[in-house]
Amino acid sequence: MPVKNEVAGQPSESLTEVTFDKSVPMVTYLVCFIVCDFTYKETILSSGMPFRVYAPNGRIENSQYALDIGAKILQMYEGMFDLLFPLPKSDMAAIPDYSSGATEHWGIITFRETSIFYNQNQSSAVNKQRVASVVAHELAHQWFGNLVTLEWWNDLWLNEGFASYVEFKGVDHVHPEWEMESQFPVINLQPVFVDDSKLSSHPIVQTVENPDQINAMFDTISYDKV
Repeated sequence: MPVKNEVAGQPSESLTEVTFDKSVPMVTYLVCFIVCDFTYKETILSSGMPFRVYAPNGRIENSQYALDIGAKILQMYEGMFDLLFPLPKSDMAAIPDYSSGATEHWGIITFRETSIFYNQNQSSAVNKQRVASVVAHELAHQWFGNLVTLEWWNDLWLNEGFASYVEFKGVDHVHPEWEMESQFPVINLQPVFVDDSKLSSHPIVQTVENPDQINAMFDTISYDKV
């Protein structure tokens, strides 16, 4: 949540006491705190909400593309869902050596650097589309999974399946020349048909009783069998 106020010299002379606005109710897996010395880039959306991307010093310029398309995609989602982003700010953060590709923490999405950084002089076209897709996917989760959260992990496919489909619409909004709707069968549909034909496949709804079973649910069946 945004900073509410700061008091220098508290609780000691060398420190500053910072108070944040009260958070909205959310499930525990969406809570995120980041303590860092990152710098940020910012744009203000038409609603007046600040949209930022944080990155380590010296690499912030590589986040400009994600900031530009992220702001456009988020506002496109607001129109498509007919529902404004429900928090007073939205941040994205590039985390060095992050174990996941990205995580949709509510209000501060965390990314592996390769999932958010793009340098037009060094990065490939494939990398550019990868960044756009991950940004669009995680922003979709701000509604699918965050604003509306499933009761339990056995219905994870509703969370990931909708976000995996809507990301194509988000990317198509900023890059119509990529014809993302035409790419959907090749990137998502045909590969999951192959996976679903294997003996190792499983129903999209499964009983989940422990953390290992939660982790096992994050596969192509839950993401792409929409």
